[in-house]
Amino acid sequence: IPPSTLRTNTAVFWWTAELVFELEVAQSLPLDDGEVFLCKIRNVLLEESLKDHSRTIEERMSSIAPISTTCGTYFSWNGKSLGAWGEPKGGLSLLN
Repeated sequence: IPPSTLRTNTAVFWWTAELVFELEVAQSLPLDDGEVFLCKIRNVLLEESLKDHSRTIEERMSSIAPISTTCGTYFSWNGKSLGAWGEPKGGLSLLN
């Protein structure tokens, strides 16, 4: 679970400066070395600037800089590898 995430028994909260959403854990699937959570989005709050359609989608995505993860690796919103799970962040720029 990323550092800016708080997991409770019923919900996972994710936040950045511009975006907050609450996920209700609908199902938990144990795996050999971990667990997968299937969630329902229950609440979304976002900064007005993310609704500004005069900004390109790229500008809006860049401002929230979401990260995805698969196969033990983190990726920036534009597909750049950010390192493996458990590696220290150390000077990482998510926008580059």
